[in-house]
Amino acid sequence: MPDLIGAAARRVCTDLMDKCRLHTILRLPGGIFYAQGVKTNVLFFHRGATATRQTTEVWVYDLRNKLPPFGKRRPLTRDHLRDFEMAFGGDPLADPTQSSRAESERFHRYTREQIRGRNDSFDLVSHEDQSSNGRKSLQQPPQLISALLTRLQKALVETRKLQEQLAKS
Repeated sequence: MPDLIGAAARRVCTDLMDKCRLHTILRLPGGIFYAQGVKTNVLFFHRGATATRQTTEVWVYDLRNKLPPFGKRRPLTRDHLRDFEMAFGGDPLADPTQSSRAESERFHRYTREQIRGRNDSFDLVSHEDQSSNGRKSLQQPPQLISALLTRLQKALVETRKLQEQLAKS
């Protein structure tokens, strides 16, 4: 089932970038709308004149990195978005590809080819995410699966050791 969901998400992303000029993605921290760990992105785009090749580049502003978790007790406020507003620019209808946007620690530009190389995934980061507790979060499903398998193998070894100890007593 995850392959079907991934394929459907990829088709939606590809279709959006073909038919619309996706120009900015705001990556919100976990815990804003759903449970901690659920990834939320805000997409800024304009409908294109044709149904093909509308998106040529996308700017990604990452509010996930190096921030404490948000939720009911610590809500996301406008103050948290001030740097994004400055980086995005004053005119929401302006062409961001022609603006004076500059890359920064949180704001990065990706070409359509770079996004295509990542299977049209909008989970774009140019650095490793660092959660508020200092642990690195994995970005790609293959890495996540590999880490999970390693942990499961270690757990199986420990379980077998425990089983042997219990059998001896």
